[in-house]
Amino acid sequence: MKKLMFKVGGTIAAGALIASGLAGAAFADTTIAITNNGANSENTVNVVNSCVSTVSQSNSLTVGVNADVSASTGGNTASSNTGGDVTIGTGAATSSVNVVVGGSTNTAQLPNCCICVTGLDVTIDANGARSTNTAGETNSIVQPVSQLNATTVGVNAKVKAKTGKNKAKKNTNGTVGITTGPASSSVGVTVNAPSNTL
Repeated sequence: MKKLMFKVGGTIAAGALIASGLAGAAFADTTIAITNNGANSENTVNVVNSCVSTVSQSNSLTVGVNADVSASTGGNTASSNTGGDVTIGTGAATSSVNVVVGGSTNTAQLPNCCICVTGLDVTIDANGARSTNTAGETNSIVQPVSQLNATTVGVNAKVKAKTGKNKAKKNTNGTVGITTGPASSSVGVTVNAPSNTL
């Protein structure tokens, strides 16, 4: 609690300027008393409470992915076989690229440093004739918040899958069988959007 009491006689003017509540401080209750001042006196009390808290956040995320994936099966050769069966079997050729980029995140909670005055008690009493008495209070709260989020993602993916190119030639007296598996390729890119939470 702040208690301000002033007693000024004659024609002297009394004044007070009190500033409190820097960042991180809370405003307290205020008591102002202007009493027992002489006739024709001018008495002024000004109380200024000021609280400033600033929150600034910045987040930058840059991701670059360069993927070259290749899968192949086949390319077998069965040639110049005489008498007998020839069988060539190749498995599947599969290639895949999966890129997941998590979005950058800012989370800010405003500090509870600015609590206004909960009670103002002003007393103007027992001053002389034709005296002028003024009491005033100003509360100021400023809480600027700035958040910035930037995400850049670049993906260069080259995916290739091959199967086949088997050769069977110049085989005599027999059965030639060639079987190749499927060829498949896939590319998946997932980018989660950045977010700001206040």
